Amino acid sequence: TLSVVLSEMEDKAVSGQLNQYLIMLPRNMFAKRFIEENPGISPLKVFAEVSKAWKNLSQAEKDRYTNYYIESKKTLIQSDKPPALPKTSFELFYNARCQKKGRRGFEFKKLSRKKYCSLKQSKKIKYIKLASVELYSYEFEAAKYQEKHPDWIYPSRRGPNKEESEMYLL
Repeated sequence: TLSVVLSEMEDKAVSGQLNQYLIMLPRNMFAKRFIEENPGISPLKVFAEVSKAWKNLSQAEKDRYTNYYIESKKTLIQSDKPPALPKTSFELFYNARCQKKGRRGFEFKKLSRKKYCSLKQSKKIKYIKLASVELYSYEFEAAKYQEKHPDWIYPSRRGPNKEESEMYLL
């Protein structure tokens, strides 16, 4: 049901797997409360009933949800964690392959490493570009984080290796 979906979204938001602001949207917060207060609604009619109830809600009530969203968003934005290290071109290739094949694990990673090493330059460049973008974003976020936390030690640089950088620049 929608209530279960929203609860799962909250869990994923806390772990950073999902954009945290989506679950806090005023209408989504209203939907969660509405479903909790009306547990007898058929799962097939939940979305229609929530939509109808939201439309019939007074503007003052909608504003209350909106204000709650704004305040919640302010607290969620103020994350004090250092930026995650950028992924290498191989990691990006491996993650794409895992999604496509639906597999993970040490053996699959070894096979993926061999496959990545044997890729043609024209295919490998896609992952090198993505890794370069991730590196650029990471360096930007790390610089912002280091301004706030001068004692933070900047981890060693990750990104395309020398060979990949040369391929990218060609």
